[in-house]
Amino acid sequence: MSSASMTLSPAASARGTVQLPGSKSLSIRALLLAALSQGETQLEGLLDSDDTRVMLAGLRQLGVGIEAVGGNAYRVRGGGFKQATADIFVGNSGLSIRTLAAALAATPGQFRLHGVARMHERPIADLVDSLAQLGAGIEYEQAQGFPPLLISGRSATRALPTITVKGNASSQYLTGLLQIAPLLAQQQDVCIAVEGELISKPYVDMTVQLMARFGVQVQRDASQYGVFTIPKASRYLSPGKLAVEGDASSASYFLAAGALGAHALTVQGAGSASLQGDVHFATFLQSLGVAVEWQPHAITVQGRA
Repeated sequence: MSSASMTLSPAASARGTVQLPGSKSLSIRALLLAALSQGETQLEGLLDSDDTRVMLAGLRQLGVGIEAVGGNAYRVRGGGFKQATADIFVGNSGLSIRTLAAALAATPGQFRLHGVARMHERPIADLVDSLAQLGAGIEYEQAQGFPPLLISGRSATRALPTITVKGNASSQYLTGLLQIAPLLAQQQDVCIAVEGELISKPYVDMTVQLMARFGVQVQRDASQYGVFTIPKASRYLSPGKLAVEGDASSASYFLAAGALGAHALTVQGAGSASLQGDVHFATFLQSLGVAVEWQPHAITVQGRA
């Protein structure tokens, strides 16, 4: 039986232009915020991936109008969820289940979230404990502390306590809480307190900056990552059109290749206006003497001759 092979010849340099695929983290965040916003949003450059597809399917099950308009672009009709019951499959998408669990906990109704077998081995108790503070009822259908989840969304209008979340757990838990806070802030400020040192701060920064593009300004305490406050009467408003950035993590491989020789290499889709911390790999290359040219949505690198 023969096997396929590939021979890679040594290369002294790389050149040209690379169009980055969309960021998965931003694609999933942007879909949910567009669904929760007032107005219609056209999202362009979404990543075509299993994780994005399960989020699209889940939002459609919740009654969100979503229309594909070509070229990895989708038109999302906002206004929140229209269905009070749904059985949603999230595959193995950790960000999808964590952000949807938070959103459904803040939505009156009965919901089930489940995924592939591997998803049911991923702990989620720390997030569930935080969501219970909202007055939502969440049960574990199988093993304690793990999906599938049965969610009875919050319907009470009582005052909210300061919501606490563990900082040493996944930063996606805090992202989920931040993204639903405007839904809870109609009568009062909503405060989220982080217990301990927060991990993965750049991903939280990404969430906060994306929320700002949908009209919600998150306030922080002097420590920046100790207490987050969403002011009373905050609400999401569609930006009309939003281009999802290219994946900055993927960009690092191409930037490193471009730094090896004397020819210029450009990555398009992420640049000085990026919300992603990984673009600063290019800053590191600059410190090594690589020529780096920044544009809002592109980075060009060129190594030494």
